Amino acid sequence: MRLIDHYQKFCETLVGVYSISETNDLFKRLLFGFFEWEPTILGLSPDKILDAQQIQQLDDALLRVQKNEPVQYIIGKTYFRDLKLIVSPATLIPRPETEELVEWIISDFDTSAPKSILDVGTGSGCIALALQNNFSKATITAIDKSAAALAVAQKNATLLDLPVRFEHHAIEQLPLPDVPFDLIVSNPPYVHRDENIAPNVRDYEPHMALFAPQENPIYFYEQIAAYGKKALKSGGVLYFEINPLDRKELMKMLLKNDYVHPEIRSDIFGNFRFLKAIKS
Repeated sequence: MRLIDHYQKFCETLVGVYSISETNDLFKRLLFGFFEWEPTILGLSPDKILDAQQIQQLDDALLRVQKNEPVQYIIGKTYFRDLKLIVSPATLIPRPETEELVEWIISDFDTSAPKSILDVGTGSGCIALALQNNFSKATITAIDKSAAALAVAQKNATLLDLPVRFEHHAIEQLPLPDVPFDLIVSNPPYVHRDENIAPNVRDYEPHMALFAPQENPIYFYEQIAAYGKKALKSGGVLYFEINPLDRKELMKMLLKNDYVHPEIRSDIFGNFRFLKAIKS
């Protein structure tokens, strides 16, 4: 089968499920993810003959795409900043918005790199690994309550040769460090149970990492803030990715816990997505 023929098969099968531009993007991402073929190959070599194994991979992927499975899980990897990361259904898929959180931290510490960092709820390890890649001399600890997620994160660290230390803890049982942290960062579960989210997220990404407790949507932020009061150095910084719906409650909670200079920033889509506060 020619490459262009398989592309036509994708378009015909996914009509009504995805737009032509979305199908085109999905197909090119699969070509690069499976075979490392550049997106231009479809235009430059449409008559390229696919072998039996390549056809089978694309056929299997098409069935999974039809069921709204995220392309990152189908390929088994994604990119976060300039890092190639393994992802699996045990981890959230890293988002461009979270890259913005990392950029904020890097810009804040442009002239003086942090010595000690904690990443709470690390998932694939994307935040911790990106920070380690930028702050090579920092000691970075990343925790998660999911052993399966930590296995993915550790594999990413090994493949990238980045010395992040991964530990299996829930935030409620996190031990105090020997030396206080310069900063704590977290992208905890923050989706409200009654929010309408896309089926490719709802049906495939881990609910433990997605949904906040229904009875108290800011529970994890409260736990991290309380821990930070004991584990951050004076003047240490908390950085959060947040649900815009919770921003006012989070600001009140941090001020009540004696954090100062809380600051909220919007993401690339204009949503209030990030929150920073300093331990007094």
